[in-house]
Amino acid sequence: MDAKTRERERQGQIEHLALSHGVTIAENFRATERNFSRKLREGEPYLWVVDDLPPGLNQEQGFTAWSAPNSNGRTLITTRSQEYAGLGVTIEVGVLEPVAALKLLTQEREPQNGVPPVSRTG
Repeated sequence: MDAKTRERERQGQIEHLALSHGVTIAENFRATERNFSRKLREGEPYLWVVDDLPPGLNQEQGFTAWSAPNSNGRTLITTRSQEYAGLGVTIEVGVLEPVAALKLLTQEREPQNGVPPVSRTG
C-alpha cells in the first residue's frame, strides 16, 4: 500500500472501532479520533493490537499514529520489519510448524469450519 491508501485504511479501521463502541462519526476524522479516545479513556485498560505493520513508516506515520490513542491502552505491534527495533520492547517469534500453529490457534476455541481440533496432548 502507498502512504495515502495505508492512512485511509487506518482511518477506516478506527472509524469502524469507534462505531462499535457507540461513537458517532464526525465529518472531520480528527474529531472522531478524539471522541473515540475519550470513550476508551472512560473504560477499563485495554490492549491495542496492530498486526503486520509494514516497513518504511516514519515514527509519526508508524508507531505514533498506529499506537493506542490514549494512556489507558497498551500497544502490541506485530511486524516482519527489523527497522523499528529500539522503539519498544522487541520479542522475536519464530515460525511455528503447521500442527503447532493450529494447536495454538485452537487451544481455547474450536474452529467452526469443520477442521477437527488438535489433540491437547501432542
